Amino acid sequence: PKVVVPMHYKTEVLSWELEPVERFLKEIGVEQVVSQP
Repeated sequence: PKVVVPMHYKTEVLSWELEPVERFLKEIGVEQVVSQP
């Protein structure tokens, strides 16, 4: 995908475990991340 929109965020009150974004990026073959505002 050209754009990925996160649907869930880890917060202090979140009671369930989330995988890190790096695992997702690795699975889809992303080698470089470019953050944009």
